[in-house]
Amino acid sequence: MLGQYQFKPNVYALLTLFLLCSVFIRLGLWQLERAIEVTQEVEGQKQSFDKQLIALSSDTVDPSSLLNQRVSLTGHFLVDDQILKDNVRRNSKIGYKVLTPFRVQNSQLTILVNQGWVQKTQSGLPDTTVPDTLMTITGVIKLFGITPYMIQKPEDSLSHNGKVWLYFDAALFEKLKQYPIAKFTLDQLPTDQYGFLRNEPIFKADTGKHYSYAIQWFGFTIFACIIFLYFNLKSIPRHDG
Repeated sequence: MLGQYQFKPNVYALLTLFLLCSVFIRLGLWQLERAIEVTQEVEGQKQSFDKQLIALSSDTVDPSSLLNQRVSLTGHFLVDDQILKDNVRRNSKIGYKVLTPFRVQNSQLTILVNQGWVQKTQSGLPDTTVPDTLMTITGVIKLFGITPYMIQKPEDSLSHNGKVWLYFDAALFEKLKQYPIAKFTLDQLPTDQYGFLRNEPIFKADTGKHYSYAIQWFGFTIFACIIFLYFNLKSIPRHDG
């Protein structure tokens, strides 16, 4: 009894509320956990980046363990096998990401290098010429992006005689070029002489969306409780006399 109202919940409504609140609260807590994970991941990336520059060679043990670390490579670009990843945005402009394989000196180790961004032109493909002479480049070790699962045949996205790729697929690249590439890429640093538009690495955890989603799910929990109370609080008729 609550004043002139009586609380008489329906057992099915009570069960539904319990299930909904359990789901909403779990989703809210999951978003908070994701925010913590993202923060820790970015902090780990920054710590890796701040380590001493490593000279990477074919003798380096498990280069993939150097993820997010700065490395230097000595060798030459395989300029004839350069590709452009299409539909890459930069400051609201559409362009290409320039990907050029780099053969490490005195080895068969070949690493695909992200040399930066170039804007699309109206008169064909932009000039992305780089020298193929012996040089030393620096960059950050990164993993390949994931090809969308709905793309069954990545080769169908190729254009300009295979120069432009809408989606990059490492297996297809190896098949077409007839040589293996490392299972990671190198994001060339903007301090290097040869390359295109590149940004300094920014280590900032994008946790705002996760906190927003958490507030949303907790808000749904409160809203569900209010709706439940609204429909299960019955007013008691007054009897005069």
